Amino acid sequence: MTILYFSPMACSLASRIALLLAGAEANFVSIDLKTHKLSDTQADYFDVTVKGKVPVLDREDGGRLSENAAVLQYIADLNPTAGLAPPAGSPERYKLQEWLSFLGTELHKAIVFLLYAPDVPEDVRRFAVSKAPEILAVVEDALTEGPFLLGDNFSVADAYLFWAVLLLRNKGIDLSAYSHLAAYFEKVSAIPEVRQAVGTEMALIAQARQTRTAR
Repeated sequence: MTILYFSPMACSLASRIALLLAGAEANFVSIDLKTHKLSDTQADYFDVTVKGKVPVLDREDGGRLSENAAVLQYIADLNPTAGLAPPAGSPERYKLQEWLSFLGTELHKAIVFLLYAPDVPEDVRRFAVSKAPEILAVVEDALTEGPFLLGDNFSVADAYLFWAVLLLRNKGIDLSAYSHLAAYFEKVSAIPEVRQAVGTEMALIAQARQTRTAR
């Protein structure tokens, strides 16, 4: 059985979305990234991955993958008929890899991570906010060519971008200057599997808050 190690509303949300869209059966194991413990057993997450990050995917063949770009492409290839990634070796597949790399470095780590990490100095957060328009402008320009990053078809890169934009909105980043990106976000938000994934993870966050309050 495929197993996704995730933390609610972390970047592993993109992998949950991809699994749902691929119609892939999977078990989901929640991780508390503050304690690096598995939420159900309290086992040490560093025994799963020395990186201590999500997502991690246990494959049915016994292998294990980490890093968004690798995990998302693997999930896409579980069910090629879902159309979540172009065929391996095609020019379009390299374009997908280009977007996954850009989103991982320029949007996720350089902006979203700095806005949410608890130990980041305020001047660094302000710098991240100041850089956001430059990066979002690149995405906006790409979306003038089609409804999704690769054109007409939703891909795993869109799952990753959706997560990042969702978190930016939650931090008050204004998308009004990016009409295509704003329309894109609403379009992706309406996909049933996306709504299901977000709803599931928001419910887990609410449950955890209730548990802490009750203690």
